[in-house]
Amino acid sequence: MKALKMILRASWMVAFLLMILFSTGCRGPIADFMPIMGARGFYEYGHTPYGHPDPFPGSLSGFSVGSKFSGNGIVYMRKASFFDPDHRAKGARDFYYAYLNIAKKLTAGNKVFSTHKMDIVIHSYPDNWNSLSESERKKIIVDYGIELAKAAGYHSNIPYENGTWYGGGVDYESSYSGEDLYSDMVGVYVGEKALRLDLAGKGGYSRHVTRLTQAFVNKNQYVSKSKAWKIIDSLEGKHFVPSKPTKTLIVRNVDVGEDGYIDNVPIPGFTPARMQMTRLPAPRMDFSDFMGFSADIYQGSNASYSKRCAKKLGVSRVNIKDHPRLMRIIGKEMEAKGMKVFY
Repeated sequence: MKALKMILRASWMVAFLLMILFSTGCRGPIADFMPIMGARGFYEYGHTPYGHPDPFPGSLSGFSVGSKFSGNGIVYMRKASFFDPDHRAKGARDFYYAYLNIAKKLTAGNKVFSTHKMDIVIHSYPDNWNSLSESERKKIIVDYGIELAKAAGYHSNIPYENGTWYGGGVDYESSYSGEDLYSDMVGVYVGEKALRLDLAGKGGYSRHVTRLTQAFVNKNQYVSKSKAWKIIDSLEGKHFVPSKPTKTLIVRNVDVGEDGYIDNVPIPGFTPARMQMTRLPAPRMDFSDFMGFSADIYQGSNASYSKRCAKKLGVSRVNIKDHPRLMRIIGKEMEAKGMKVFY
């Protein structure tokens, strides 16, 4: 009987840990990423959250926001508009794991590999690659790997959003919402800084991501919860219309950085004009000749609606260099449905 109780107790613990792992969407060590999980499943416009009201769980790093930020999974900043911490968490995770995989593959001299539903093809390494010392190659791999990871991690969000745009269902209503891609880029933006600190021996990628996110929202002047609700209420009929089970967005944002920056959607009367808001440098899309390497990044064959998008573009596979053109096609589809689109 005692042995049976021990087995049942162990089984319960395993089930509990698995429940945490899958409910958070964690793809790595739970302890490392709890502080940057973000809350899942929130709808950005409206008063009914679909998840935990604390947008930054994991205050072990000293970032306690339950009584400090606007709550309900969304933050409003005067200089940068709405910000979704869950998308930030996804961006930070995707960038980090993409980097780990890319660095490993470059170290091994691989030329074709996949990461986060993106396929990377290294056409050529630098001419002097084999004559470089191990330490010289390692330094190059860090800098080049980070650039590839920023691009692969960020652009993996396009198939993700396409899956909701073309896939229908509840998420269709919020596909390419105003702050989604910008918030993804915030994750990549703070992720790069956090990774460089981690690689320099000032460790704790997750801790740095949380700290740098706090600095970002502070710098961009987040507002109180009551103020955020007033702003949201003022947008009814302009940015969204009431519907069930969610609210239907009128405004969509498909900016992937064709001009070199990822921009958020301005809120008239509350944020500056779009070009005066906080702009984030977009990841490089053209790797045909960069740092002595020649490479391309494609949507993986398993990426959501990749084949449909390739057909729309008239190509055999979607290169991230095609994403600006793809966004214009999708934007026109949205405009045909009466939506206002920011490119």
